[in-house]
Amino acid sequence: MKKTKKILHFFLLIYIHALSSASLNLVVYSKNRAHQVHRFLESFILNTTGCRKISVIYKADTKEHEKGYAIVRHDFPQVNFIKQSKSSDFKKLTINAIDFDGEDYIVFAVDDIIVTRKIDFDEIVKLLETFQSTGFYLRLGEHINECYSENRVTGTPPLKEITSGILCWKFKDGKGDWNYPHSLDMTVYKKSDLFKVFYMLPFTNPNMLEGNWAAIAPKYETGLCYKNAPIVNCPLNRVQNTWNNRHSNECTPEELLEVFLTGYKMDIMPLQNIFNKAPHMDYKPTFIKRY
Repeated sequence: MKKTKKILHFFLLIYIHALSSASLNLVVYSKNRAHQVHRFLESFILNTTGCRKISVIYKADTKEHEKGYAIVRHDFPQVNFIKQSKSSDFKKLTINAIDFDGEDYIVFAVDDIIVTRKIDFDEIVKLLETFQSTGFYLRLGEHINECYSENRVTGTPPLKEITSGILCWKFKDGKGDWNYPHSLDMTVYKKSDLFKVFYMLPFTNPNMLEGNWAAIAPKYETGLCYKNAPIVNCPLNRVQNTWNNRHSNECTPEELLEVFLTGYKMDIMPLQNIFNKAPHMDYKPTFIKRY
């Protein structure tokens, strides 16, 4: 019995050390898409290590959508859920969730992303510290040669393998997503690079934040990515009218909510280890029981 307690204590110390040494947190944006953020969180927790804390800033326009988020909160009690009541709250909620006094690095996500491969954020932080690049771009990899939002083939820029499985490129040599340094689609950034900018920028929603931030992006610097992109964005629908973002219109948020409330969820397994041609792709989901 004493030996068992010692072993458990040993592994507890390792766990605490892992938490204390982690230097990155995640901020996720979601609006009326409880089903999709549930799928994202499931894939994120399944595939990643090294993220110290997760915050979801969400907006629910109806009581039914709020019911959906209640299920997500129940299934992911380790996640901090922050409800947005009005547009004017968005900037303050974002800055508070980033927590500039906390971890050194931040990664943003939107709710229609799926993590498809293993990600080690501790490794990513070490790489960024070593090579001093603008960010680490999880949506990019050597198989990404199309831009979904622009609906065109872009090819890839000259890619240099700086260490096993890790690529580097110059933004000025890229097209489409390869020439887009500021993104909310799971790029790891150093918080100190964002501090002044985020307080200065005007934004009341994720699209406005990314758009204004992208307008001042450094095009003559470098980015890092894995050889194989470990995420994909499946834009099944659109929940805002500010930007006319391309999407597949496969399922409305209300249709997905109805499926979710009846006890089903999207099956993420068919997307594991895929080689998508663009960071975004059309996809027809299949569903399985949640429990």
